[in-house]
Amino acid sequence: MTPDELNFEYKDYLVVDGMITTEKKEHKIVLSHTIDFAGVDTPRMETGAKVSVTNGDTTVNLTEKTTGEYVTAPDFSGVVDKTYTLNILPMAGNTAPHAI
Repeated sequence: MTPDELNFEYKDYLVVDGMITTEKKEHKIVLSHTIDFAGVDTPRMETGAKVSVTNGDTTVNLTEKTTGEYVTAPDFSGVVDKTYTLNILPMAGNTAPHAI
């Protein structure tokens, strides 16, 4: 069945792909949007967002390395037994802020 046959209604959602580890390296978070299977083949990347990671004690701001790809400084590493929150403030006009 095609999306049209299923009466499929496309909704634009932010897709977050990435991971923070205890390894000291540049950690990457990729932000994109869902695609409409009835039309677009490649996802729209979320550019211009403000992205940060916090553990309650420290906040680390990520920088946009390439379109939709946000990275930490190369000397960043997560700490065992700490809980991290990923904060995403999309570019103005895109969507509401997200905390994951």
